Amino acid sequence: MVKGIYPNNAKWLIHLAAIISTSLALCPYIHADTLIESVLKIASYTTTLTTGLVFIFNKWLWKWMPEFITGLPNLNGTWKGDLKYRWINPDTKIDGKDTVQPVFLVIKQTFLSIRICIFSVESESYSLSANISPTETGSWELSYNYDNTPDRSFRDRSQRHRGSAELKASKVNTAHQLKGDYWTDRWSQGNMEFLERKHKYATNYKSALDIFSEDQSTA
Repeated sequence: MVKGIYPNNAKWLIHLAAIISTSLALCPYIHADTLIESVLKIASYTTTLTTGLVFIFNKWLWKWMPEFITGLPNLNGTWKGDLKYRWINPDTKIDGKDTVQPVFLVIKQTFLSIRICIFSVESESYSLSANISPTETGSWELSYNYDNTPDRSFRDRSQRHRGSAELKASKVNTAHQLKGDYWTDRWSQGNMEFLERKHKYATNYKSALDIFSEDQSTA
């Protein structure tokens, strides 16, 4: 999977970390023997502190902060939903029948990047690029391009292909939901809806099934 990068978030985070780390680094060396010595020590400690702060915030800390501060929703985890699609015959231009298929969407997200994959019983899709941006209605739009590889047992009727998707992330009560559309380079299109999420990360279709069956087995 290729990460999607948020340039504006990177600038925001680096500026904040630089200000904090510089302030901390200045304190012990205000009374240093020489100006050059002070500058060198401050530069050294500022670099180390900035790197550490950026790493911690990017990986973990931002997840515990409100969206109105970070400007980013936390969509991490494995999502359970349905994919409804229709294939158009490229020769006859005749629409096929609508088909509904259960799928799992896995989002691995930091403050600076995002990775997306979708698992179904027939194939796996991995993001080539991805981005999250705010909408005028106060929700979020998750857009990405992906590469899909069908399982060998389905390749007689389903070939490897690429596509794009746009999902709207909105809150119902306190939980996010994902809904949107997708389209491919093989004349297929459809929509997806994800209403349930677990915070574990699935690695394939079977592990996703296991994640969502855990609560039922312990109930």
